[in-house]
Amino acid sequence: MMDSKLILDFYKLPEFQKLNAYYMQSTVFNVLGIQRSENRHSAFLAWLLNPDASHSLKEMPLRKFLALIAAKADDQDKCYFYQVRQHLLSGNYRLQVDRIKTEQSIVGLANEKLSDLEGIVEKTDNGQFKKDSLNRFDIWMLVHIAFTDEQDCEQNWTVPIIVENKIYSPEGYAGNEEKAQTMRYHRAMGVLQNVICDDNYCQPLQVYLTPSDTKKGPTAPSFIHLTYQDLLDYVIQPCASAEKSDVEVGVLINGYIRNLSYPSNQDAENERDYSILAIAET
Repeated sequence: MMDSKLILDFYKLPEFQKLNAYYMQSTVFNVLGIQRSENRHSAFLAWLLNPDASHSLKEMPLRKFLALIAAKADDQDKCYFYQVRQHLLSGNYRLQVDRIKTEQSIVGLANEKLSDLEGIVEKTDNGQFKKDSLNRFDIWMLVHIAFTDEQDCEQNWTVPIIVENKIYSPEGYAGNEEKAQTMRYHRAMGVLQNVICDDNYCQPLQVYLTPSDTKKGPTAPSFIHLTYQDLLDYVIQPCASAEKSDVEVGVLINGYIRNLSYPSNQDAENERDYSILAIAET
């Protein structure tokens, strides 16, 4: 039988009261009922990673994100350009962002190479290439980095980056090496290389983002598996600490952090995992 005095004593603890007050605060995410909307999470992350966005953090979030994925790209399948990886880790490079976009259809990037997507992008019954969620990148980035190498030669590289955001479901056709979403995306990047890049094309950095590292990872070995906890610890929380100039931006970022820590009870009957996505250090 439960000891009611212990429960009451627990409620009196300052730590409990602080935690309870934290979770009782509403955020724009739970007010709008979008705590677990993958599209909304992708939109927020794309905004944060864009140096030209309204957050006034400039390149800081993107540089921290690039360092994180470089640290996780620990074999040649994930990043075989050693010098690029080392400079992304050290931060010793100049950065230019070409574009950052969410829900980018692969077809929309292919241009004259559309026919090369045969067998990569799925088709409708009438033979048109699909542009649905299984055939578009959740976040698409194209960045350029420049640095001086060990021989004092100037190096310039174009680095495409894609993020596949999987809060609930595994990738489409998971485990099927022919049809799996990440395998098709990896092959699609081979086609897009000849469309979007010049001779200084770097192997694309392909990210698979999930709530935890226990969730089944990507089928394609070229994808870098990140968790929301990684993102919170190494990108979002440092940005929240750095943002002092704009109160509204600080509130938005901290609201997002709180949202990651909320369990959600939406549609519990569908057996999705509505546990927390990440926990911030307080």
